[in-house]
Amino acid sequence: MLENSWTISLLNQCDEKYYHYYLCKCSERFTYTTDISETHAPDIVCPRCGNDYFKDAREFYSMQKTKIWKDFQYSTILLENANEWIVAFEYIIPQYYEEKNDIFLKTERLMSITLQRDGYGNYQITYDAELIQKYSLFKDERVQALKKLLLDEAKEKLYNFIIEKQYSQDDSIICFSENILETLRERVMLDFLEHKHREKSIKKALHQSYIMTINQLGCYPYTDYIFSHTITNIDLLRQLFELDPLHKKNIFSRDNFSVGINFLYFLKGYYTERQLVKFFIHDLQNIEERRYWRDTLQMLQTENATHAWQNHFLKVKLTPKKLHDEIIRIFHIASYELQNKEKFEYQKKYITACKTYQGFQFQLPQTVAELSLWSQLLHNCMFGYSQKIHQQRSVIYGVFQNDDLLYAVELRNTYIVQARAIFNHSISGQHRTIIQNWWEENFRFT
Repeated sequence: MLENSWTISLLNQCDEKYYHYYLCKCSERFTYTTDISETHAPDIVCPRCGNDYFKDAREFYSMQKTKIWKDFQYSTILLENANEWIVAFEYIIPQYYEEKNDIFLKTERLMSITLQRDGYGNYQITYDAELIQKYSLFKDERVQALKKLLLDEAKEKLYNFIIEKQYSQDDSIICFSENILETLRERVMLDFLEHKHREKSIKKALHQSYIMTINQLGCYPYTDYIFSHTITNIDLLRQLFELDPLHKKNIFSRDNFSVGINFLYFLKGYYTERQLVKFFIHDLQNIEERRYWRDTLQMLQTENATHAWQNHFLKVKLTPKKLHDEIIRIFHIASYELQNKEKFEYQKKYITACKTYQGFQFQLPQTVAELSLWSQLLHNCMFGYSQKIHQQRSVIYGVFQNDDLLYAVELRNTYIVQARAIFNHSISGQHRTIIQNWWEENFRFT
């Protein structure tokens, strides 16, 4: 609240009318009154301090007993402990006390929703304030029950937290397995899909999709969840739900669904929903095109990716390869912008491992530009690791044969965390064995 702003008091009835009572913070004597029908801030200046700033009217009364809020201010609290996740809402409202002729800010807990971390997806709802039962909120051009609005928002915030939660064995607060976390994700996604849509055609398509998915893959709601979040046209959404489950699994995976939602929202600023649906239904049927799409999502999971695509994206023809090439172009721009330091520095043990071993040359990139070139040659996102390399949190080796770059190997704390070929393909057979032997010879006992 501004120091000298106007504050609305509780409302009183006079001559069968309801009024707003405004008090300027600079004075206890000067007030201003408007009829309830006046929804905008008054056009008036305080004669004492010149203040013309009014806070929005906080509440108004209907002629019935139900109270309707126009600008209800509340904050969200997200808590977690070893047994449960909790989302709580607290509200702050100024109240006028006539006997003291002053305004006090009142803070109270509205409600909370608790989800047990036992893998069963059971949650408990607690309503802490009486007003939540009898108040409504004027939102989206209509009056809606505050109780339902807050419950829906609480569930969405809680579910989004679980869906985006990353399992970590180093997190002391985690007391359940990664499988349990995955089960909770899938259950909350199914719950979202079940309650999101009321149209009969959509419910039918979802039901049939669920049956086919269970029969072919088991529980896999990720792609339907992303489409449901981002596509609003009911007919187009129904077409997406009716896709073959195996095809939907090839579009989004468990690992990239979070960035998938954000990127799809971003693309809607450049392409119509019809264009996007055509992209998912038709353009990704080809194996090679799907490879470009998966590699694009892989790149978008790197640090600073959101900043990069939001600042440098240029609209291209919506095909998997064109989109893939545009993201590579963006990240090459961003890689130079983000790095003030061009040359990498390495510890001696990593420099010593740069050698020819069983026909392969293991080399370290010397500059950001060289790392960027390697990324172009292998069509992957290694250039996004430049900051980690500068911070000595990761080390990347290029594996060459006859001056041709074949593979990239990432080490973290001297351990291999990934080794990939072009388009992030896995390395198998004898070449994988050579890389493993090179690592054992140079780092096994470091």
